[in-house]
Amino acid sequence: RTELEYEDLKKLVFLEQCIKETIRLYAVSETTKREALVGITVDGLYLPKSTILIVAQTLIQREPKYWGPDAEKFNPDNFGSDKTIKPFTYMPFLAGPRACIGKHFAMMEMKVMLSKVLLNFELHNPNQCGSERIPCKSDMIQKPLEGVPVIIKPR
Repeated sequence: RTELEYEDLKKLVFLEQCIKETIRLYAVSETTKREALVGITVDGLYLPKSTILIVAQTLIQREPKYWGPDAEKFNPDNFGSDKTIKPFTYMPFLAGPRACIGKHFAMMEMKVMLSKVLLNFELHNPNQCGSERIPCKSDMIQKPLEGVPVIIKPR
């Protein structure tokens, strides 16, 4: 069989872990804004009602307190079945009532696209790097500053 079926997507567990780890380290959006609906004290700092809060999910998603001492390193095992992710520490699609309604569809799209590419092509990094952080710039979305070089060979 050469075509993917919906049921096949559920079996691509490691691919999903790799996708999640990639968007943990390189979230599409670096920050989001929220308005405090009530006055609240956070870490001893009082924030009155209507305060605009900027949530930096890229910082939270790289925080060693939540992701361990190697939080900056790519590790798909962060999303292994034996791991528990603390709420609001992984938010590439945001979280709570304002979470992206298309996040499951987006994950399916990424799995289909990547599995098709990986079935038909070999991908190689010409620089033999992989552990270095990719410099990014952020306009509306975060993107690589100088692109990401890759060598693609048909299988």
